Amino acid sequence: PAKLPCASPTRRARVRFPEHLLLGNDAGGAEMFSGYVNVTSEDFLFYLLAETQPGVPPDAPLIVWSGGGPGYTAMEAATIDTGPLVLFDVRQGTSMSTRRLSRNPYAWNRLAPVLYVDQPRYVGFSCGTGPPVASSRDAGRDMVAFLRGWRELFPEHARRPLIFASEAYGAHLAAAWADAVLDFNAGVAQHGEAPLPLRGMALSGALLNSTLQGGASEEEFFRRHD
Repeated sequence: PAKLPCASPTRRARVRFPEHLLLGNDAGGAEMFSGYVNVTSEDFLFYLLAETQPGVPPDAPLIVWSGGGPGYTAMEAATIDTGPLVLFDVRQGTSMSTRRLSRNPYAWNRLAPVLYVDQPRYVGFSCGTGPPVASSRDAGRDMVAFLRGWRELFPEHARRPLIFASEAYGAHLAAAWADAVLDFNAGVAQHGEAPLPLRGMALSGALLNSTLQGGASEEEFFRRHD
């Protein structure tokens, strides 16, 4: 794109939904923030943060989620699967969107804060004027830049352990994030910053290595390599 969709993308803003979109007008346990973080001088990744619901331990990890694809927006999971407010009846019904939101009894923020990130560049609401990333390694470097910028916006979460989570091809990218974070942490003294406290990964239907896994299902893959 020749220019950004706005002059200065918002860095941090509270998410508020019109009451008529909420079934029962109930947004309890759904405190959320969204915004953009620079990964280069020209490019921004979009995020949505679902804060924890009451009763979650203060040392709970921060779950960082991105979609599969490649190219799936993280907002799919946020609005259909794991977010505190999901599209009503979209899983069981026949409509792609009922245009109403309902509380999700299975929301992940019942256990930990969840940070949904649209990446790589230009996926979902992420935007910019620079070139798209050309490799998973580049995507990993962008994620390090994102996390370094994001923790400046949310210092209250800066010390939380990180859990990288994704599905399908997104697992390939999550592995690249982890590799980039380990590289950053190894040289963190040069940056004068605290390390990024990566604790683990949670992957579903993961495609990590197409040469090794081929077209087999996970069950077939594990049977062959047991």
